[in-house]
Amino acid sequence: MTLGEILVAALTLSLLALGSDAGLRAGFGQPAQRRLRQPIPSVELTPREQERLYQGDPQIALMPGQSGQNAGRIEAIVPFDPVTAFMVITDFRHYALVDPSYPRSGPPGDKRRTFMPYVVDATVCQEGGASYQYQLLNLPIVAPRMYSLRHVEDTSAFPWESAWSSDGVMRCAELRDPAEEELHAAAVPVVENRGAWRVAPLPPALQRTAGDRLRAHVIYYVDASPGGDLARFTGVVDAATRAAMRGLVDNLTFQGKRWREHLRRYHSADERARYERLVKAYRDAVGVD
Repeated sequence: MTLGEILVAALTLSLLALGSDAGLRAGFGQPAQRRLRQPIPSVELTPREQERLYQGDPQIALMPGQSGQNAGRIEAIVPFDPVTAFMVITDFRHYALVDPSYPRSGPPGDKRRTFMPYVVDATVCQEGGASYQYQLLNLPIVAPRMYSLRHVEDTSAFPWESAWSSDGVMRCAELRDPAEEELHAAAVPVVENRGAWRVAPLPPALQRTAGDRLRAHVIYYVDASPGGDLARFTGVVDAATRAAMRGLVDNLTFQGKRWREHLRRYHSADERARYERLVKAYRDAVGVD
């Protein structure tokens, strides 16, 4: 039995119920059949691409999406466990605190450091028991874009999924930053936007050492119609999508490496304790002290 097969067997038997204070049920199993909210096209990597992926080079692909535009897909391995990766990805209310590539990820003069490249304003809110996020993007050449997304998380088993969709209603927009009002006024609404993050341990084929048990395999997929007449700018939009996805992995890696410091500064004691319990449960499941 290979190291990867041993890990899969261990994870399949693991489940952590964190209790009502956690607000989630975290499963470490990897069932053969599992229905996820957002379908993501699979991409068969060549042996060379797999090696580059293992060495930390994200693999990016653009493909026709349901929106009529090219959808973007990125597959990456980050140097920390899946728990940390997922916590960073779903820390929506602190997206504005993350961006090692500043100021290259935003417009000249922008003072924000956002997890999502090109985003210059982001707000979060609850409505009818659902979680929403409003974002304002300032893209190269074309007019700004704005959208509101409904987020749904599923951590019942690996891969953990954070999926989103939009219906054209600009929820949370009333919380926007008045300093960016000029950009908000010029922004084109994005009606169609769907996608997801998936986070899991490394697949067995990519596990070579015991240390690989504490690395996370992530897939990001976005399919959006940016609105307006962008037929002349398809090349620009595709280039911006590629740059944004690579920047996104950079930001995830940057924030994941300093996650405990971020928790100490911006999260409650209960949230920090919950994270430590979940990390310990995962490490116990994969047999890492």
